[in-house]
Amino acid sequence: LRILKIYRTEHGDFTLGGVPVEQALTGTPRLLESIASSAQRIQTIVANLKHLARPDQGELDHKVDIAEVLRTTLSILQNQIRMLCDDCRMEIAEPLPAVRGNAQQLEQVFINVILNALQSLPQRSAAVRITANLEESGEYIRVTVSDQGIGISEENQSRVLDPFFTTKGEHDGTGLGLSISYRIIQNHQGRMALNSRPGDGTDVIMQLPVYV
Repeated sequence: LRILKIYRTEHGDFTLGGVPVEQALTGTPRLLESIASSAQRIQTIVANLKHLARPDQGELDHKVDIAEVLRTTLSILQNQIRMLCDDCRMEIAEPLPAVRGNAQQLEQVFINVILNALQSLPQRSAAVRITANLEESGEYIRVTVSDQGIGISEENQSRVLDPFFTTKGEHDGTGLGLSISYRIIQNHQGRMALNSRPGDGTDVIMQLPVYV
């Protein structure tokens, strides 16, 4: 751009590949930004594919404080919460025992699930609730993310955990977030289930074994 400006100053207006120089000067930065954004999107998709194909099996034997992971997740998502929801609350029945696993991977799960809930809301006044408690058996901690979103149609409910399946727009998601989350929960010897009511919201229920 600097060279083009110098050349225009010295020689006057000209065309660049059939495009007037003024148009090239204003359009090129936007084009480069679009290229950079698309490259970042490709990088994210490839990274998710690699994670899905070869999920990290190591480092799954730590004591993980689920309450702390959930608080960190909400801190990371503060900007999205402010943009999308006026009523996002978390209730943790503390003290909770530790679970067995990997804090970073579980954080990724909670980010994916909570972000999906936020993005499903039809308006800012709709609510998102995150709860965590110890089940009566004492063997699992149950984390539930409930939203008052648009819900998932009955024909799609059996497919939402499949790789690449998404109900979002073309540029809003890759369809890998929930499938990766499901795989991570499975690797933690846990369980993940969805209960959705079309037009009335979705509950994502995750059960993680207590560290023994």
